[in-house]
Amino acid sequence: MSNDPRARLKDILSIVSATADNDTTPITILIIYEGGPETFRHLFYTVGADAVIALERHIEQESGDRRRLQDKPIRYDAVIGFSVNAVDKTGITATKILNKIRLSIINRIEVDAQDADYTWILQRDEPQNTRKGGLDPLWEDHYKIIQRPLIDT
Repeated sequence: MSNDPRARLKDILSIVSATADNDTTPITILIIYEGGPETFRHLFYTVGADAVIALERHIEQESGDRRRLQDKPIRYDAVIGFSVNAVDKTGITATKILNKIRLSIINRIEVDAQDADYTWILQRDEPQNTRKGGLDPLWEDHYKIIQRPLIDT
């Protein structure tokens, strides 16, 4: 089993779904690790993805009480940023897709908010429906999820 928190988050987000503007046709959502060689143009127009979720490398931040000896934190939270990207296509409006995916992510994280070893906390204070340049037009939502380890008391 991988120690990379992005692997577990990828499993959770693999259940996320949305439909096209007609509310019946499911869209194709591709989940990737950010920093790969793929370009968004390739993913949207060659691979055929309707939305792309790009998981960023996680950062660790100290959390909770500190030990009496050694003055070390008891736990470290993994903060994982990720973006959801979409472009307008025939029958698909990117901003509508992003809104549907946002609702699906919120529902999915609430279902999996606490698993055996971690609590998942979704940060919703990031900019939403941001237009990015360079692709005809690329729209992006950005999120942060905190993976907090459970501590036995």
